[in-house]
Amino acid sequence: MLIRKVIKAKIIDEANTGKLEALEREYANFQKALRRENTKLYSATKQQAERLLRKIRKQNGGKIKQKEYPLILRRDVYDVWITDNKLSKYWIKIPVYGVRGGIKLPIKPHCEIDTNWEFREAKVFKRNNGWFVHITVEKEVEIKQEYNNILATDLGIKWIATVVSTADKRPKFYGKELRRVRGHYFHLRRKLGKLKKFKAIKKIGRKERRIVDDLLHKISREIVNRAKEENAVIVIGDLKGIRKQKREGSSTES
Repeated sequence: MLIRKVIKAKIIDEANTGKLEALEREYANFQKALRRENTKLYSATKQQAERLLRKIRKQNGGKIKQKEYPLILRRDVYDVWITDNKLSKYWIKIPVYGVRGGIKLPIKPHCEIDTNWEFREAKVFKRNNGWFVHITVEKEVEIKQEYNNILATDLGIKWIATVVSTADKRPKFYGKELRRVRGHYFHLRRKLGKLKKFKAIKKIGRKERRIVDDLLHKISREIVNRAKEENAVIVIGDLKGIRKQKREGSSTES
């Protein structure tokens, strides 16, 4: 069975300033490319921008939201390796327009990286507390235990997880409370920003992360417990027809 997971890593701030400036430039040009502006961008990354733009327009009726999108790296243009460098054990090479060989940056992943896994698409994010990269990896594994059911799980943005079991075809959507929390803190940060209370913004940011992490832990634990109860294997992937099922049948949200 093919299993897939996403490794979340922070790009270490001690990296060379010039490299981070190059990453900032590539990221900004990626946003411009999504808005059909003429810009200089690494060729493969420009293709990813065009592909993402078509997808966004198809989903949003031809419109593109005024927000920043992650910089998408095709699997054959970036590289991750392990070193004995004191700054970090793991490093990533990111292609950048005008920089031969790309830029090499130290990263701190949330878990160990096994280079025996096959690396797929990676996404670079810019947030208030720095730069992050999400690396998708996959591996073919042999399932030794026999399961009675399959628990198909799709990870998304509106719904953090959508789960369908072969034992119960009704989809369950997770993330309603998570969206409420994020919406609350978004408006609170905007209000504090107008008042220029930047220390308060930083403080509530830490509180928001604690609440979000707790909610994510509860959601993942609930999915795992359900898999145990149904003796099901958890499969992560694209759940075709979920929206249609939601319209035609009943569903649950949490």
